[in-house]
Amino acid sequence: PRTESAPKKQEKKASDILKSDEAVQPATKIQAPVKPQRPELTETEIRSVQLSKARLNAAKILAQNKGLDAQNLLFKLADEKEPAAETAVAANDFSKAKSLLKNLEAMYRLSVKCKTDLACAKALQDMADDLRKKTKKSPIASIDSDLYASAKRFGDEGMSLLKKKEYENASRSFIEAIFLYDKVSIKSQLKND
Repeated sequence: PRTESAPKKQEKKASDILKSDEAVQPATKIQAPVKPQRPELTETEIRSVQLSKARLNAAKILAQNKGLDAQNLLFKLADEKEPAAETAVAANDFSKAKSLLKNLEAMYRLSVKCKTDLACAKALQDMADDLRKKTKKSPIASIDSDLYASAKRFGDEGMSLLKKKEYENASRSFIEAIFLYDKVSIKSQLKND
């Protein structure tokens, strides 16, 4: 019987590969787009942020002196959002920092008044509704309709969750609505100035 053997595969040497098309070509370096840095805050903005931080700290200390901590839903959620305000300050994002600091201060002050998760969620719902009404008073042309729609969606979601007695999730939705309505309001003021 005759057996035919397959031709032997020749093993390639490293030196052969380097000379061939199989050689790995060096990757071209693609530079990632560089985000433009925000300009440094002005003296007025720095003072304004410092004042807002002091007011927030005072509200937080007041709540702590009343015995509140993470057991209170509003206190807990405000405390969780504080690092976002610090990040905005560090990034020289004045409008975002001011909005966060102002709304977090309001949340700490509200935490003293609400004793239950339901009361906290309803307080946030009222805060979101007040901001929505304030925003609706702005001239239509100056309102960012996409941002407004997002805020409204969060508010509606919060109401739906509130009905299901999911107070923490409802509160988180109302907080997002609050920050978005505030952003709409700030943008609208900038357009009108």
